[in-house]
Amino acid sequence: MSACEFIIPLASSQVARNWPHMQRMLQSTLTSVLALPPEFASISILGHEQPTHLPIGDRCRWTTVDWPPPQRDDVPAKLNDKGMKVRKGVQEAFKRGSEWVMFVDADDLVSARLAEFCDLQNHDAICFGNGYSWEIGSNFLLRIPLFHQVCGTSWLCRLSPRFFPIWLGKGQYRICDQSHSTRLAALVKDHARIQTIEDPMAIYRVGHLSNTGHGKFLGTNFANLSHPLNLARQLAKRIIRGKRLTVSLRQEFSLPNKGG
Repeated sequence: MSACEFIIPLASSQVARNWPHMQRMLQSTLTSVLALPPEFASISILGHEQPTHLPIGDRCRWTTVDWPPPQRDDVPAKLNDKGMKVRKGVQEAFKRGSEWVMFVDADDLVSARLAEFCDLQNHDAICFGNGYSWEIGSNFLLRIPLFHQVCGTSWLCRLSPRFFPIWLGKGQYRICDQSHSTRLAALVKDHARIQTIEDPMAIYRVGHLSNTGHGKFLGTNFANLSHPLNLARQLAKRIIRGKRLTVSLRQEFSLPNKGG
């Protein structure tokens, strides 16, 4: 059994703006997770319709959920649907005896070096202090500080009733329900042992429609900037926090050579 189960909630094809594109994004996400050592990482995907060409096997599971999908334009319902899938994934991982979980959006990427940095024995939670955003088509990555406040693909948590009591039917206090942006404060309040990894361990892909139907943009591509002040701000940001997308970085994050 892998040390950590990566839980991926997938939006329904009835919700996705472009289902074929979402499937392609998911495939590269899966490739990045499966590049991690087998003893460290396995995957659980939960959704309404199973995509084609999933690498189903010992390291990748699919679960079909049994509730109706939300309406395409109902953002609160889509967020609730995503949360229900994550919760079901946590419950299934607990039954299988998994010790750690990580929640991963179906369009994000993780570093193949992640396992080298994680001290699972001496911590209860691991967060990413830095990460990258990448706008599809750009030749640059943008380093994002306080990444765990920006992107949900930024936390590994020990799977125990202490941190997931409501989801596992063991109590009322529920760190698990905290948003990724407020989870750190909740864990600190509970005196959890937290490891912060400062090396960027995930890429938040932007410049496309996310699973919730929002356009994801963080301004890493000059083509989207027309106002001189915005251009100046982004130029300064790129000088300070930008990094050219190299072949080695593409390999580290399993980023396709073309497109996203």
